Amino acid sequence: MTRRRKAGKLSSAVVGATLFELLAYMAVLGVAINLGAAAFMSTMRLNRYSSQALEKLLAFEGLRNDFVRTVRESYGPCVQLGNYRIGADTLVLELPSEPRQEVSRRYAVFAGVPETAKLGRLVIAEKDGVLAVETAKTYRCDLESVRFIYHGRPLESARLLTLEADLPGAGPPRRILASCRGIRP
Repeated sequence: MTRRRKAGKLSSAVVGATLFELLAYMAVLGVAINLGAAAFMSTMRLNRYSSQALEKLLAFEGLRNDFVRTVRESYGPCVQLGNYRIGADTLVLELPSEPRQEVSRRYAVFAGVPETAKLGRLVIAEKDGVLAVETAKTYRCDLESVRFIYHGRPLESARLLTLEADLPGAGPPRRILASCRGIRP
């Protein structure tokens, strides 16, 4: 039921709305809210998945940058250092000594971290025949498997090294190729 009132001689205005019109507006508004909520939830889910994928890529990129920098800085693989021996799952590199340090030799060891699916790097200094860990780092990215490939025989003369890593759910293995400095002073 609507009321009409006289607003002037030339026009007449309707005040209020019918019950049917209100129900129609509510139905349209309900459909619009449901569609908006579904689109919002889909966008949030997509944002979460893309953020997780980006975190994985950034973690692997950090590993790649660190591996390439360390290999390029090194003189090449070293056969054995303490309990670490070069092979498909372990890489031992001889690093140059820093002149201001009182160490005779430095080494970098890339190996799997026990009881985790992560790769770690140790920098070990040798001073007067005693080995001491300078730094230890565990990379954030989860890896199904890691394999080091030495391009050269014997292994300690290899100057080109490849790290092959299987990332969970990322398709084929990712390969990182780096070459050593190779020239000792």
